[in-house]
Amino acid sequence: TMNTIYVLTKDRTKTTAEHFLDYFLPQRKDVADEFGYTQYADEPSVNYSNVGELLVRLEADVLSPYSLYWNACVERKCQGAVDQAMLFFTDDGAMVVGLGTSDIDAEVLLQKVCEVVRGEWGYVTGDDAPASSAREFMATCRAATLPRVVAGELLT
Repeated sequence: TMNTIYVLTKDRTKTTAEHFLDYFLPQRKDVADEFGYTQYADEPSVNYSNVGELLVRLEADVLSPYSLYWNACVERKCQGAVDQAMLFFTDDGAMVVGLGTSDIDAEVLLQKVCEVVRGEWGYVTGDDAPASSAREFMATCRAATLPRVVAGELLT
């Protein structure tokens, strides 16, 4: 089964985003070739071919929502592999980081993600996308039944 781990961080900087990606999915490929800004606009005002430039823009435009996905470059057959990494920039100035994994020990990975991005809110789910605001994300954590981190405390 595939688990998805989401963790909220108040730090939506390019530095934190890249640290998270390099830590959990160093060998990755972008799911898209170019990134329209704003996302889902019929006619984006800018098209970025470089995701780094887009991350700089999203750090500056704190209320701009955006979703980004990366897949693992190599097929890993070993246990504990991360298959996908995700970044969700919320519409209220925060960022949610996500990992898609077949790892059976999602609880340990959840705690590790919290540590890497200094997050105090997170949860494990099937395949639902996370809430688009920090406030809603925290409410989802409180209501979750799977392993979750609420205000810095792991609940299982």
